[in-house]
Amino acid sequence: MRIAIAMLDDWNNNTCEGQYLKSLYDNKLNKKNNQQYNNNKTCICALSTHYAGQFHTNLPGARNRAMFLMDGYGGNSTVIDFENNKILSVLSIHRNYNWKKIIQKEYKRW
Repeated sequence: MRIAIAMLDDWNNNTCEGQYLKSLYDNKLNKKNNQQYNNNKTCICALSTHYAGQFHTNLPGARNRAMFLMDGYGGNSTVIDFENNKILSVLSIHRNYNWKKIIQKEYKRW
């Protein structure tokens, strides 16, 4: 959570790190072949269409917003929405929840 807060602050204050994050987002790469994840609703990698450094970006329902998504072991996920100044973090020990149903529903409300 501290890292996500620092990233959000740097983005908004346009520090050196914030400019780097913005350049990552501006130069994001398209995931050309995402077929291996098409039926997987338990991770960000199944829903995002672009990479920006080590972050996933461009989710359905939020394609025009600058958001970074991180996915970790056991289903831990962090969503940073730079435009709305919001952070959503999920802490779990198993990846047996429907990411799309729980998390995507929440960030679409923003």
